[in-house]
Amino acid sequence: MPRQIIANTAAVAAGHPHGAAAGLEILGAGGNAVDAAVAAMIALSVVIPGSVGLGGYGGSAVIYLAGSRERGARSGKGTASLYSEQVVAVDFDSCAPLGFREGLVDPQTNHLGARSVTVPAVIAGLDLVLRELGTKSWREASQPAIRLAEEGVNFEPEHQRHLDRCAPKLDRQSLESLFPGGAVPRIGERWRQPDLAQLMRRLAEVGPAAFYEGEIAQAIVRYVHDRGGILTEEDFRCYRPRIVEPVQLSCRGFDLYTPPPPSGGITSFGIVQTVEHCSRGLGPWPHGLGIEPLGGEFFHIVAEATKLCWQERQQYLGDPDVVSIPTEQLVSNRAVEARAETIRTGRIAQSGQRVDQSPQTANVIAADADGNLISVTATQGWMYGSHLVVDGMGLVLNHGMSRFDYSRGHPNAPSAGKRMQHNMAPTIVLRGGRPAFAFGMPGGPKIVSVTAQLALDLIAFGAAPAASIAAPRLHTEGNEPLLVSSHTPDHVVAELEKLGHAVGREEDMGGPVNVLAVDPQTGKIDVASGEGTGDVAGF
Repeated sequence: MPRQIIANTAAVAAGHPHGAAAGLEILGAGGNAVDAAVAAMIALSVVIPGSVGLGGYGGSAVIYLAGSRERGARSGKGTASLYSEQVVAVDFDSCAPLGFREGLVDPQTNHLGARSVTVPAVIAGLDLVLRELGTKSWREASQPAIRLAEEGVNFEPEHQRHLDRCAPKLDRQSLESLFPGGAVPRIGERWRQPDLAQLMRRLAEVGPAAFYEGEIAQAIVRYVHDRGGILTEEDFRCYRPRIVEPVQLSCRGFDLYTPPPPSGGITSFGIVQTVEHCSRGLGPWPHGLGIEPLGGEFFHIVAEATKLCWQERQQYLGDPDVVSIPTEQLVSNRAVEARAETIRTGRIAQSGQRVDQSPQTANVIAADADGNLISVTATQGWMYGSHLVVDGMGLVLNHGMSRFDYSRGHPNAPSAGKRMQHNMAPTIVLRGGRPAFAFGMPGGPKIVSVTAQLALDLIAFGAAPAASIAAPRLHTEGNEPLLVSSHTPDHVVAELEKLGHAVGREEDMGGPVNVLAVDPQTGKIDVASGEGTGDVAGF
């Protein structure tokens, strides 16, 4: 069952209790929601380094700013104009090495090894968020994580499960860098990461920019080069995260915001629009009465809308700096009508291939007493990324090159310096210009489909956060069998099969989903996290 609390003034939800505790500690020290989310994500990089880490390939965030026009002065760079809107997004997606050329990365093995590694972008992204929108320094925000690395955390069954899958692919040096002496703790024993703690202390002392220049970057590049990689110091020097305008969708009196491509939320929004449009003929949606009012016919519409939006994703989405993406067209009324007509006439082609990706990503949401709200998601990629761990740093390196599509001419095909399209879709929802909801999750491709369903649960069915997390789920990437969550009612599955679908059940439908709701009358915060190790904390 989801973990849930009602907080009076401030709250944080994260993919592990230590992450939630780190965020709460910073809130208690006077930090705002951004400070808390950054502290929580750095802590998660220690506690669940297979999912997210300081060597991760990146992520994205969406942030609601209370009193937004007063923001930006803290950086001393005249950036206040960037925050003239109440909601901003942050893109800290990595990019292909500048030395990339076709043929250098094998499409069959791009998920492992040195040539799968791209510039670690998580530190740069969190640093940008903190500098521009936070109130605490990197040194302050990283203290909980440093303690966790030095003092250790209990080695948990989930750690063992991840390692059982990945240990055969970790070379001896990486195993010894991750576990001092190469001795993997038993479940319940302490897992200390002194090399990672030393790296984080260095960044706390001299600033996170030191990760991208000088000795640290040189050591990482040397490590990658020695194993046949193509990453260079120039890649580190040139990397920049960015503040961007979010994609916005209005639906049923709510305004939804998510980062633009190369993040995945625009596909989620297309699903929301299409399902909302097609479901009008099913009768009134019973607001506030739970999640299962429409049965198999409703889930049929969800499935078909998801298939169509995944087809568009494959057709159009990549790095908008490199390929032309018809963003406005994809969320237009005309696009919705076209999808609805296709669904009504049953002319949906079966396409797509399910990608076997585990939920090795992390999300954090946080709210503070001033009304600021953030949802941020970051990742290694798949479990333990490249399966390389830099010696002397305890730094797990990502496999960002595996996020590209190597089909010739594909909009997400790799090229030098190009960002990779990804699934992460942190989302904030306003009602009347004020915060209503925030949510986010790990889950690979399931992020795209489940994010859409979370939005529908909250804005159409009036579900509370815990109920939205526990609701039945469906996933497809254009293919069948459809995957439904293990607790989906049998009659829904039977109705889907009667409508012509093949259906399979799956226990995991996305990992620790985080959902936060703000009561419009009292301002109290209802926050929940569930499906695994997720946890919540608040005042």
